[in-house]
Amino acid sequence: MSDEDTSAFIPTEPFNTDTADVVLRTSDGARFHLHKIILSLASPHFQTMFSLPQPPSSSSPRSDKTYSDDIVVTEDGKTLDLVLRFCYPVAEPLIDDLMLAISALAAAAKYELISAEKCLRRIVHKQIEKHTDPLSIFGRCCKLRLENEARLAARQFLKYPILASGEQAGLEDITARGYHNLLRYHRQCADRITSVLVDDALWLQPLHQRREGLCTTCNWTPSWVQKYLAAAQAIATITPGKNYFVQQSFVQAHLPICHRTLGSTGLTVCADKNPIFFPLVRELAQEIKRLIDETELILDI
Repeated sequence: MSDEDTSAFIPTEPFNTDTADVVLRTSDGARFHLHKIILSLASPHFQTMFSLPQPPSSSSPRSDKTYSDDIVVTEDGKTLDLVLRFCYPVAEPLIDDLMLAISALAAAAKYELISAEKCLRRIVHKQIEKHTDPLSIFGRCCKLRLENEARLAARQFLKYPILASGEQAGLEDITARGYHNLLRYHRQCADRITSVLVDDALWLQPLHQRREGLCTTCNWTPSWVQKYLAAAQAIATITPGKNYFVQQSFVQAHLPICHRTLGSTGLTVCADKNPIFFPLVRELAQEIKRLIDETELILDI
């Protein structure tokens, strides 16, 4: 690290103390002055490392002139700082950068920082579920070999059209095979979901069995159900993971009352059968979840 590099990360408390007995040096030249006992308690990896015979130290860990005794790591300063704050007795950091959290999670897993990994995984999962650019997250997780997080990001990707604007921002971290597999996963989920959004689907059978009182023009399925299925198919074809068509407000909005004059009998209102339809839609939601869960995604990691 040159004296002219003013942008290098500079570790702060508690990673710059005089009581340190080991130094980790990052890829961007930041030197973290740490304590073997804390690292050993936090990580079997470091516990094993420090239990091995060590060569004579040529300098104090606090020396800024000689780096020969530093333990060099591949992570940058920001990443190492974040993951170490889950190991030291300091306040848990607030994380507003998901990419940084993902890098820290990969580092925690790499160095077997068990407690840090657990905390970071919880934070990363929560943020992935709210992130609006799942393709970038998927690519980063694949690159860092975080399989569970990559699958979660792929699930989030189902909520967006394949050709959503801005998605190319995440392609640099994805292999051609990985991207192809992700697109195939998106299409297979869409195909499987739309296959159950038809009037002869098994989940609709209880409605078919209650034909009495329905309009004679509605055939086996009331016309308002057919309209609902058409609207749901349009959504699932493009965004198979955005299944708000199983929410009650959507169902109500797409079930217009179907009035038909039947001679002297007056009006038959098909929408009077809505009470039986809402429980069926809840079953549909469970079926959609099962279909997505069973759809294979092959990761190239």
